[in-house]
Amino acid sequence: MLLEAQSNKSMAEYGDFSPSQPIKELIPTVDYSRPIEELPLLLAQITRFQQLQEGIAIGIALSHPLCDGLAAIHFVNSWAKVIFIHV
Repeated sequence: MLLEAQSNKSMAEYGDFSPSQPIKELIPTVDYSRPIEELPLLLAQITRFQQLQEGIAIGIALSHPLCDGLAAIHFVNSWAKVIFIHV
């Protein structure tokens, strides 16, 4: 599932993107109270910042049985390269 979001903050307001409460705005959340067969295998959120020229943030929530950490890193890096070419 792909979600689109707009932030009313600039990229600079998120600091160094280390784990924090504001960073959670950029990552899609999964409702784990739902039955397991209804949970998405992949959630992606594209967030545009207040200043359009600052770019976008890609937040990913992956089901661990779908891929391990290394595969997730390759997926995100590949997707970022494709988006960078088209932006």
